Amino acid sequence: MGFFDAYMRTAFDVVTTAMGCTATWIPSLGAEPVTAEVLYKDPTEGQPLIDTQFEIEGCTMEYKKGDLPGLREAVNSSALPLQIITITHQDGSVFEYWVKSYISEYDGQTLVAKIVQR
Repeated sequence: MGFFDAYMRTAFDVVTTAMGCTATWIPSLGAEPVTAEVLYKDPTEGQPLIDTQFEIEGCTMEYKKGDLPGLREAVNSSALPLQIITITHQDGSVFEYWVKSYISEYDGQTLVAKIVQR
């Protein structure tokens, strides 16, 4: 891991500790739950940005690569049913989401999943 990668991981940890949520995923029936701190984003309306219209992508969940092992592969596998993730917000509210797809991987270390409330 490079010098700046360590800073990036530390910054992500600080942000998820301050503003993140806890995501829980059960990989298969009877398996132990896997948890990770994630960043939950749910924009509510389009915002103008330098004379262009910003279109909302919908809800997303960002997390560090390796924190929810196997989730991306399960979502990308057409043979498996929709994957369900439970997100516990800092205010204590709990919601279930279907993980629909992965829309980007910024730096190779951060995964972004598109989610829809169940």
